[in-house]
Amino acid sequence: MAAFAGGAVTGAFSRAFNDELHRQRSQVAQPPLTAEQMQLAEQGQAREFWKSRLESGDPIAQLALDIQDN
Repeated sequence: MAAFAGGAVTGAFSRAFNDELHRQRSQVAQPPLTAEQMQLAEQGQAREFWKSRLESGDPIAQLALDIQDN
């Protein structure tokens, strides 16, 4: 994976975890992380994590998957 893509995926993970931990209200609501999603993230299974987040309705999941694919 290219350095940029790796950094982008790391940034996307950081944002998802930060938003979940702080539960701050924003203009775009994100569904809470499930136990399965936390496990996928801890295991480093980024693609599966973001596919699960997309199914949950996470508004940044498609962007994260697009970055992962490129």
